[in-house]
Amino acid sequence: MKHLMPRTVAGQLVAVAMLALVVSQIAVFVIMVGERQSAIRGWWNNHILGRIASAVELLDGIPADLHQNVLDASDSRLLTFAIAAVEPSPHTGADATSPQTAPNEDAAVYQSELQAMTGKDAAMVIVEIADPPTSIEVIRHWIALWREQPVLDADPWLEASVRLNNNTWLSIEVARHIQPPSLALLLIPVGTMLLVFGSALIIVIRQITRPINKLAEAAEAFGRGEEVLPVTVLGPAEIRQAIEAFNEMRERLSRFVLDRTKMLAAVGHDLRTPITTMRLRAEFIEDDETRGRILASLEEMQQMAEAALAFAREEAVAEMTRIVDLNALVQTVCADQADLRRKVVYRENGRMLYRCRPNSMKRAIRNLVENAVVHGKSAQVALHGPYKGVRITIEDEGPGIPEENMTQVFMPFVRLDASRGQATGGIGLGLAIARSIVRGHGGDIQIENRQQGGLSATIQLPVNG
Repeated sequence: MKHLMPRTVAGQLVAVAMLALVVSQIAVFVIMVGERQSAIRGWWNNHILGRIASAVELLDGIPADLHQNVLDASDSRLLTFAIAAVEPSPHTGADATSPQTAPNEDAAVYQSELQAMTGKDAAMVIVEIADPPTSIEVIRHWIALWREQPVLDADPWLEASVRLNNNTWLSIEVARHIQPPSLALLLIPVGTMLLVFGSALIIVIRQITRPINKLAEAAEAFGRGEEVLPVTVLGPAEIRQAIEAFNEMRERLSRFVLDRTKMLAAVGHDLRTPITTMRLRAEFIEDDETRGRILASLEEMQQMAEAALAFAREEAVAEMTRIVDLNALVQTVCADQADLRRKVVYRENGRMLYRCRPNSMKRAIRNLVENAVVHGKSAQVALHGPYKGVRITIEDEGPGIPEENMTQVFMPFVRLDASRGQATGGIGLGLAIARSIVRGHGGDIQIENRQQGGLSATIQLPVNG
């Protein structure tokens, strides 16, 4: 049942509303059938009794050899006449097992009226009445006729017998089922109602869900780090409240990130002066070994401050997202490393268009590739996707990382290799910056040790338009 339901809110609302309308129409149809049967049978009461009385009067006034001609002319689909030499045995009302609501009372009414119309004595008029068919019986009968299927003969609803002047008995049977109306007469109003109501419902629901779609698109773009304008507040009160809450959240998060970036830039800038002052004072230290150690520490501090300042400056610049060939972008990063005579192998995956901030994404990939070639001796890069998301894997042949340190490598200024600052110039911001950029695109980075040795880093990015 779940597979039959639409996945969108608009589709589910339309499906539920149309289902409710169809069920209500079926219920109305069943009630209408019962009411129609009652109304038609009420009309038939007087019509049938009048036809019987007319037939009795005509048969009593003509010779017996003409009776059959009158019967043939009086027969119809619902009313059947016959002549019997003896009094007919009870059929409808005499069967004790057949369902009857109040046959004696109804039969007495019809018998009294028929006596009055024909002028016959009570012993000369017999009327037997069965229960009218239920709505379900009538519907089944109608469906069989509409589908042109054979219909089983049912016991008559009313049987009457009147003794003629020549002592023969005129028997009359009224069919149990009344002929159905034209199928088109039923389907056209129902179809028109469904069409009009369904069209109006679709229009209204689309007006209601359009703001939800706009909100979802804005939330997805904001999650990828794109610059998002405030969403126009439209729709019912609940949806307007959700849009207003999203706009406030977007404003607060943007302001928070901007304030933190400005603070980081200010700290990186302000550290320059004391570091320069300390370097000048260190030059006056007479002990060469002590002076060298202090100057090396100050140089490392200087690099950290410059790196933090550079990172803050890049974050402060709002790079717009655009569609690029991700395959070409990764290939460019690998080619730059190869030009530095570093061992890099890239397995292409063909042209792959992807919406991102190209410069930031390029920096994140470059940080991971540099980390692999510098500390893992080589880098094997592969691009996968894009149907279920994009994955960029960077594998190296290095010693890997102890399992207990897996969560620490993404922390700013964390260096698992104590000599990394002097040997490679790294200060422990590469992986932190890369993960920040990737998460800004709605993705994440995972690292794990390879069974055959080395480290594997995987950039996972969501599918986007």
